[in-house]
Amino acid sequence: MEHLPKSIFKISASDPGAFLFASRYHGAMQIYLLIVSYLVIFCICVLMIGLFIWWMSLMPTRAPFIPISKDVLPMIIDALELKEGSYLVDLGCGDARVIEAAWKKEPRARFLGVDNALAPIVMATLRLRKYKASTITLKKQNIFKTDLTPISHVFTFLLPGLMDKILPKLEAELAPGTRVVSCDFQFSQRPADFIIDLHRKDHQLGRTLYVYIF
Repeated sequence: MEHLPKSIFKISASDPGAFLFASRYHGAMQIYLLIVSYLVIFCICVLMIGLFIWWMSLMPTRAPFIPISKDVLPMIIDALELKEGSYLVDLGCGDARVIEAAWKKEPRARFLGVDNALAPIVMATLRLRKYKASTITLKKQNIFKTDLTPISHVFTFLLPGLMDKILPKLEAELAPGTRVVSCDFQFSQRPADFIIDLHRKDHQLGRTLYVYIF
């Protein structure tokens, strides 16, 4: 490609119109770059504040928010054995992906998602609002304060310490025959009635389901 003569890019002081245009262009570019810089700084600050709020919202749970892998959702729903009239509670529901999958499988059941952290409940609300399902309820609530007496099915993905702490509540409030499915973690004081191997790699979460009939 031929090079244009350098003289084309030279601005002569004897051409005031071109000189004025170049000056204004240079000033506009400086303003544009300054605005972009401020916008970048603003976005970074908003992101940091958002992450801080997220982290603070998770503090009361004393448990990390780790979503269930989508690969194992069908097996979880099958293990729950939901039917018309069932009432499923997901204790520590996170972004409610288990609730969503269960509703798609059995929309005639009722569903309750409970989480003590604000951020996951917001995510769950955004995930489920498109369905406008009257049978789904989400609550920001301590799982130890949730009334379990009307529940027929329970799903948990809780750390071992929380599993053992909530066992007395489950034994006291769940009706006989209530089905509890726990992903990966089991009660240390109560053996599972069924253990389902999900055939995933050792380093992956969501390898085992523990099924209890109360």
